[in-house]
Amino acid sequence: MTQKITDQEIRNLVVERLKSISDESSLMIGGDKKLTKKDMIKSVKNGDEIGRKIIDMQMTYLRDLASGKLMENIMSL
Repeated sequence: MTQKITDQEIRNLVVERLKSISDESSLMIGGDKKLTKKDMIKSVKNGDEIGRKIIDMQMTYLRDLASGKLMENIMSL
């Protein structure tokens, strides 16, 4: 039986992934201001629009990694 993962568990997963990146890392989404690692973590924890975009990007990456799609795309380059 497959267990459903809660939104809070997904948010926690993304926060932990963000904690593992370099403190100097930053992100720009849609030409908005440059987000620091701290800003990204805060947005994900708050569940605001930027945080939801970050969660979506991270989950897409993880799904593609798990399915092998990421590796297929890398090998096709």
